[in-house]
Amino acid sequence: FDDVYVAAFSFARYQMWQDLRRNMDEFSKNELISSLLHNRCEIKDTKDVEFREDDCPPTQTLMPLPADSSQWEAVALSQTGKTFVLHGPPGTGKSQTITNIIANALNDGKRVLFVAEKMAALSVVYKRLKDIGLGDFCLELYSEKTKKTDVVDKLVNTMSLAGSAENKASN
Repeated sequence: FDDVYVAAFSFARYQMWQDLRRNMDEFSKNELISSLLHNRCEIKDTKDVEFREDDCPPTQTLMPLPADSSQWEAVALSQTGKTFVLHGPPGTGKSQTITNIIANALNDGKRVLFVAEKMAALSVVYKRLKDIGLGDFCLELYSEKTKKTDVVDKLVNTMSLAGSAENKASN
């Protein structure tokens, strides 16, 4: 990219937000959106999201944090490109699973947008990513208090990491 634009938008005035509010009934007809809105699985045909080990062998799944079999399955399923909703009560390892999902996506050269309703969820996942050495790849844009200069500095730092990896690979 030659140009990058970063701005803070007020949701009260943001046109997309207004569009969502006006058309929520129509959007909620989608099973995935309805699942997210009602915090329960409303996807009728779950055959498409069932995980098969052939889809993603264990040797292709990065697990920087410990995981049980259901957490591993969610991480591996995320690598297949299938859509799913990750549900679970507090304390069941969702932030750990999300951290592993993001680590896998970064390892595969993908970009991730992680959005959470609660600041605590953002903080926990960011701390875990930082603890496993991926903090430099996180751009925190969740507060109006975020300074543009901090964002630019973070982008420059992260891009320099990519350049240093290319230099090491060519030596």
